Amino acid sequence: MSGIAAPTVVECRAMPADPQPVRTGTLLWTPPAERAAASRLGRWLSALRGAGTLPRDSGYDEAHAWSVGDPGAFWPAVADELGIAWSTP
Repeated sequence: MSGIAAPTVVECRAMPADPQPVRTGTLLWTPPAERAAASRLGRWLSALRGAGTLPRDSGYDEAHAWSVGDPGAFWPAVADELGIAWSTP
């Protein structure tokens, strides 16, 4: 099938013998930069930066701020990226 990436093997570690509770807001995992950049979201953010929609040095935090700060621009961009055609009955 075209457009479907092969699964990626991710290193898993055994749970520690004495796990600590996770506090709200604790970041549990961040993908390596090259994996994040190669993801669909990473490629879209790169295209948005290239088009001048987002600043050249922006990342996820700036994209999130844009999504909540300007939903009138964000959601049409999402629909365009995903190939969603909106219609009114």
